[in-house]
Amino acid sequence: MYFSSLLCWIPTTQRNVCFLAWLAARGVILTAENLRKKRITYISWCFAWKSSGENADHLLLHCQVATRLWRMALNLFGLEWVMSGTVKEALLSWAHSRGKRTPRAWILAPLAIMWVIWKERNKRAFEGVGQDFVKLQSSLLFLVSFWGTYEIPTCIEDRASFIENHISV
Repeated sequence: MYFSSLLCWIPTTQRNVCFLAWLAARGVILTAENLRKKRITYISWCFAWKSSGENADHLLLHCQVATRLWRMALNLFGLEWVMSGTVKEALLSWAHSRGKRTPRAWILAPLAIMWVIWKERNKRAFEGVGQDFVKLQSSLLFLVSFWGTYEIPTCIEDRASFIENHISV
């Protein structure tokens, strides 16, 4: 299958999110593996969850937390899925799996998942702090809802109530 970079560039999402997806599909986000290739000494483990070597495919698709986020998103759409080997393959299969009447949330979900994981990875790597899985789920649902409805919430006292009122599953 032909990979179009248009799969990464979705108008309602932030440019930096689209750019991350585009770099990840090309396998060039700055993970420990890519820094090592540039001869920059760096610990070669998944900073986010202190497991095996960190590369784009592991971090965004196969590490424990990424797998749970992908499964959660798929469950919301009532699907089961065998995860692809690479980010590029995952984006391709995701884009071609629903047909012409694709829900907007389906289109936005992969970029939201990658963005939540990338932000969490950077918090853990550079600030030494991280969030629990429930907060990551909440962030994912919030992003998909926010990008999908074009709404700019003026006052959100509780993300959970915003999500409950704006996402139909």
